[in-house]
Amino acid sequence: AYDPELGRRVAVKLLHTAPGSRDARRSLAGEARALGKLSHPNVVQVYDAGEHEGEVFVAMELVEGEPLDRFLRRTPRPPWREVLAAFLGAARGIAAAHHKGLVHRDVKPSNILRGKDGRVRVADFGLARASERPSPAADPPPHESEPVAAPPGAPESSRQLAFTAATEGGMLIGTPLYMAPEQHEAQRATAASDQYSLCVALHEGLHGELPFAFEAGSKGDLNTLLLEAKKRGPKSAPPDGSPVPPWIHKALCRGLAPLPEDRYPSVDALIAALSEDPDARRQARRRTFAISAVALGLVTAGALFVTRSGALQDPCEHPETQLTGAWDDEVKGRVRAAFLGTGVSHAEDTAGRVFKTLDRYSADWAAMRGEVCSASRRAGGSRDSLDVRDACLDRRRDQLRALTTLFAEKPDADVVDKASQVAMNLPPVAYCADTEALLARVRPPEDPVLRARVAALEPRVDKLDALVAAGKTKDGLALGEPLLAEAEGLPYAPLRARVEIAMSKLRDNSGDYEAAAALDRSAAISAAEGRDDELSVVAWADLLFIVADRQRRFDEASVLLSLGQTAVARTEDARARAKWFSAQGIAFLAMGRFADAKAAHERALALRESAAGPDHPETAVSLHNLATALCAMGDCRAARPLFERAVTLSEKTIGPEHPGTAMTLSNLGNVLRRIGEHEAALSAHKRALAIKEKVLPPDHPSIASTLTNMGNVLFEMGDYEGALSAHRRALAIKEKSLGPEHPGLASPLTNMGSVCFSRQAISTARSLPISALGIQEKKLGPDHLGSRVPARRQGPRAGPKRPARSRAAVLEQAISLREKKLGPTHPVRRAPPRQPVFPPRARGPGGGDTAERALSLDNAEVRGEVQLAAEARFRTGKDRPRARSLAEQAREAYAARLGHKPGVAHATRWLADHPAK
Repeated sequence: AYDPELGRRVAVKLLHTAPGSRDARRSLAGEARALGKLSHPNVVQVYDAGEHEGEVFVAMELVEGEPLDRFLRRTPRPPWREVLAAFLGAARGIAAAHHKGLVHRDVKPSNILRGKDGRVRVADFGLARASERPSPAADPPPHESEPVAAPPGAPESSRQLAFTAATEGGMLIGTPLYMAPEQHEAQRATAASDQYSLCVALHEGLHGELPFAFEAGSKGDLNTLLLEAKKRGPKSAPPDGSPVPPWIHKALCRGLAPLPEDRYPSVDALIAALSEDPDARRQARRRTFAISAVALGLVTAGALFVTRSGALQDPCEHPETQLTGAWDDEVKGRVRAAFLGTGVSHAEDTAGRVFKTLDRYSADWAAMRGEVCSASRRAGGSRDSLDVRDACLDRRRDQLRALTTLFAEKPDADVVDKASQVAMNLPPVAYCADTEALLARVRPPEDPVLRARVAALEPRVDKLDALVAAGKTKDGLALGEPLLAEAEGLPYAPLRARVEIAMSKLRDNSGDYEAAAALDRSAAISAAEGRDDELSVVAWADLLFIVADRQRRFDEASVLLSLGQTAVARTEDARARAKWFSAQGIAFLAMGRFADAKAAHERALALRESAAGPDHPETAVSLHNLATALCAMGDCRAARPLFERAVTLSEKTIGPEHPGTAMTLSNLGNVLRRIGEHEAALSAHKRALAIKEKVLPPDHPSIASTLTNMGNVLFEMGDYEGALSAHRRALAIKEKSLGPEHPGLASPLTNMGSVCFSRQAISTARSLPISALGIQEKKLGPDHLGSRVPARRQGPRAGPKRPARSRAAVLEQAISLREKKLGPTHPVRRAPPRQPVFPPRARGPGGGDTAERALSLDNAEVRGEVQLAAEARFRTGKDRPRARSLAEQAREAYAARLGHKPGVAHATRWLADHPAK
């Protein structure tokens, strides 16, 4: 037929029901409408259903192709792999319907269509209800017969079995040849019944004969004879000479078990069994025998707990069964095996935390699915709000499945490190209760072809999101590049925006900031086109971060701050708003607007505590950001409790011996050093080092970073031997991992120079920073800002061969280079140096003044070049006017551009102590 309203060809089916059977018509039309909400590439799309002159009609997708039974009768017979692929496609469609609580009841080759494009679609879900008229299975009325050609080689008399017996409430429903035993006994058809019928059809398609021993010429009631044959179970072996591997027959035998509870727990599980070639797995096990031995034992143990319930009697009563394959005992076993297979010390602890998180997530999902299912049964009239909630829950289940599939894929220490945070960052199930926000978004496309393309891409997009969250940049780019090309050619904006945002993060991780920014700009447009305010805010936030923090393009960042705010005003989603304010705070910090940064991070923290909870990883991020802003303002004492809370949160969420906890301890230690709490700082760094040495290789760069932090603390405490030992070890690790001429070696060399100078090893002290400068200049060039770091640290060193004027010249050279590169008023900050500019003198009652002085000089970019140059110039006597001019520049920069009150106070005191005459 032709649909003039939508301008497309459709297939129309008129279904005859018994006279007066109003309930049957109502039930059939309702189920057809429910199928209209099921969008899957392996299910014939239903467009409309209604009544015409007392009969039910269904308008559906027109498939150009042939039924699968005709495909199987081709000469020569299709290869077994092609047959298996076709039935696996049908199985995916059936599984998708089961997830919606729909049962087919009449799975057979003639109800499976194979399009000219090779795509398989399942048709006629639930339509076997069409007749309520009782009919003996052995003698079906002529108008109910639906002849199906017998498979090649089958007895001619077996054609008599291929009729449709359709009844309800104690009567047969289905086609006896393919019916499950419980259907023969007039029990209610379930998902397990569909699984049985599918296995009968697949066995017949692969081997050209039925899977059970049945004599078509036997005397007696056909239904009884079939039931007896099926209850005896499937044949013990495939036909002689069959090219089909035995493992497929073994998988089919479970699906053909006479009792429903002995079959697979779901069609998803059947698909998995039919998709995994044990020979290929065996070869993989030989390559990684030790790991796989552990995995096999754990999976076997986990399999003991797999539910044996294959029935989907009432989808509202047991919605948790719809999570099979996403999060069940079998999946848990594979995830645990992969985690333990890494051999990392915190794998067991991380597995426990992930399981707890995902168990809670699954329980929330099942509770809401049950709620929506029950509401759907009671609903009258429009069901739009329930449909969008149902679709949202489907997305959450698919995202959960993508994540657990990644977890279980293989042992990967990087994945284990991030697993706890990634699991806690799954999109909340609670969002699916916000019908107003869901209805405001662009709905799935009406066009069936486009809808199928979107549905086919979504699992790959979910996998891409999981790879991004797990930090798998290389794998993500490999998947994302072709996916991005497909999404950009797809006229469906919401999916396109998701892919663009994911690819932007991957480009950012790989250092391609220009490409990342371009993707975020495109994603902001796509999200707006798709009316997805949440994605729009995420795109703007990511773009602001790239432009302000990565690229330091502050003029453009100022424009983005205004544009993004308009997007934020359109959404009530707390997590998206928090992401924006977090990016805003980072931008303000980079621009030197410290008070604005503090206010933005306080808003982000409040939103995350409210939306995600006080113990969520996103809350920990905001704690770090706010503490950093406070330190930049010179108030590191106020930052200390925030970092202490972050440590406690890290211990609770990811574990006390996780590398992430070590990183948070290092941040705490750095803050403690800067406020003069050296004993506490040393304790924090020692604990961080102990964690890293336990979970990381001995030459890991992260260990070098912690050793550097420890060396700086020991240096300030006057323990020069301990400091030198720590810096030497850090240098050795960096030389091994980076090479002898890498710019990263400049930092430990300069640190060692500071220590040697304090030990009065003047010649050694001078040579080390000079070596560092040589490395920097060779790799970065003499005009690179990084090349001036060792030079600046040479500036204040005392010594008979380095007069004050020369030291001042070195410092002013650094100032000149910075002004040349960034401009004279540029407020850019860099991370504080890892040791004070001046080495401390012996500690005593008055030692705090030196610590405070070092603290005030450590906090802002202009402190060293200008302030130290002023001191060096003042010492020459003749340059006192120049010295005071430099100090006044420093005070102005602290006050106007940096908002740094301790710096202002220090510069003011210095000017008072060093008069012009």
